[in-house]
Amino acid sequence: MLALGARLRSPHVPGRGRPSWLSRVEQVLHDRFLQPISLRDLSREAGVHPVHLARVFRSHHGMSPGEYARELRLLWAAGKLAASDDSVCDIGLQAGFADQSHFGRAFKRRMGLTPAAFRRTHMS
Repeated sequence: MLALGARLRSPHVPGRGRPSWLSRVEQVLHDRFLQPISLRDLSREAGVHPVHLARVFRSHHGMSPGEYARELRLLWAAGKLAASDDSVCDIGLQAGFADQSHFGRAFKRRMGLTPAAFRRTHMS
């Protein structure tokens, strides 16, 4: 009974809307997506336990905070590929990927094209 009562008082119960701290976490991710940020750092910003943050974030976004940050980095990299002459390797490193191979695999998985092919089709 105590657990049920705690769930009913919790800020996130399905159908009851978004917890107020979720917007802050999203803002931090958008502001700092090119920098390493841990789940612990995000939970401190939100004032909630890391496991609770991860569970609620996934229920609202369908992905973990780390996957969300990777998505932001890949979208940023796609914009850089289309708008600059920077090397694919440099863009991957700026986007926080360990090396060009790691960047290429993640980019192709998300965009359906290698970074070089994406650049050829989207260069302005």
